[in-house]
Amino acid sequence: MMKNISHLLDTHAWLWLILGDPRAERIKNLPMDSTFGLSTISLWETILLYQKNRIHLHLPAQEFIDTYTQSVGISVIDLSKPILFELLKLPPSFHDDPADRMITATALHHQVPLITADHKIIESGVVSLQLIPLL
Repeated sequence: MMKNISHLLDTHAWLWLILGDPRAERIKNLPMDSTFGLSTISLWETILLYQKNRIHLHLPAQEFIDTYTQSVGISVIDLSKPILFELLKLPPSFHDDPADRMITATALHHQVPLITADHKIIESGVVSLQLIPLL
């Protein structure tokens, strides 16, 4: 059973955090009792980035994902019908990227802030946000 989460990480925020990117410093400054969730869509995006050589992982992809979710206490949130139904609440003008739509719907369903630096999501005002300042 998934533990309650206080924040949902967008794909780039999770990768920044675990790969030591300085843009993740704000995440590290959240309260110590913060609990993070990650959509399975973010895992899919990570695999695509790896396959396209856009990111380098120091472990095989499956081991990397297992290590940086389970061992660090990040709850992986599977897509469900209730999450998919949240997509119906997004305006037609919202983000064209299906992955970002599903990640946003996940945050809406769980009623938690989304940690993101995605300008299209931020500007939409659709979801409560924990913004990550860009360098």
